Amino acid sequence: MKIQHYQLNNEPIPKPISEFVKYKLPLLLYAPVSYTLSLIHRLRSTKHEFRHKVSLCLIFKDEEPYLKEWIDYHILIGVDHFYLYNNNSSDRFMEVLSPYIAQGKVTLIDFPEKYAQVKAYRHCYETFHTETEWLGYIDADEYINLIKYDSLKDLLDKYKNFPSVYLNWRMFGTSGHLKENPDEFTIERYTQAWANLSSTGKGFINNNFPSHSVSVHFHTSRLFSFPILGVLANKSPYRSTHFVSSLGVDKVAYINHYWSRSLEFYRFKDFIKGDSTSAQNKKARKGEGRFEKHELRNICKDFSIQRWLIFLK
Repeated sequence: MKIQHYQLNNEPIPKPISEFVKYKLPLLLYAPVSYTLSLIHRLRSTKHEFRHKVSLCLIFKDEEPYLKEWIDYHILIGVDHFYLYNNNSSDRFMEVLSPYIAQGKVTLIDFPEKYAQVKAYRHCYETFHTETEWLGYIDADEYINLIKYDSLKDLLDKYKNFPSVYLNWRMFGTSGHLKENPDEFTIERYTQAWANLSSTGKGFINNNFPSHSVSVHFHTSRLFSFPILGVLANKSPYRSTHFVSSLGVDKVAYINHYWSRSLEFYRFKDFIKGDSTSAQNKKARKGEGRFEKHELRNICKDFSIQRWLIFLK
């Protein structure tokens, strides 16, 4: 195994001045315009009535062992409904989902297209945005970790004046596990994580705002043909992942990204299962040193999400 060496400390990764000038400065200059547009929209708009307060959209393939924990956990923290897109699964996912469908908690959509993630996300927005006030897009290996709040609804209420909010990933590794263990929850088994938040994450759309541009990681609204920017957890504006700094662990909320789970699962997802986003992503998954790059940065323990563990059992 070829081992590459990476910066392994607890300090924010330094950003060069050129990156600030290229990305951050234009964003900061545009921020007052974006905030003004948000205010104008809020003053002009009428209150919508939604069936659900908070919903999640997920595209999945062969995630049967993890779906129940993922759904139950997010119900615990306040998610009302799930729009689940089945992308050519061959496992027994229906045995897991049938009770939730019967309860009205899950809307299941068959979506067999190749590299379908962005298409599914856009289909979900176009089809269901009038049903739910907040629509979040995350994967089955991503868990929203509330640090300051006990309810996702309470968290999102703090961002009601913005068109979207972006939560950074905190990356988790194998925690030394070679194989999966069906008797342990993901949030119980994997605790070793990066010291800093990732510069990437996932977003929630506020459907009180109009005309969202939907992508995998970030979403932008528009008013009078001008973009209204979403915000990070600290309410600073963002436009894309280029505008997000790798800061220390956030005190409000972030997304636990169980990127590899065990070594066994990592090999399955990257070399057998394939990628739902693009052919380019599929090729990148097989890049030399990819696993080592992520695993060697897992130098901290994070048990914060386990405060919910007893309620899952």
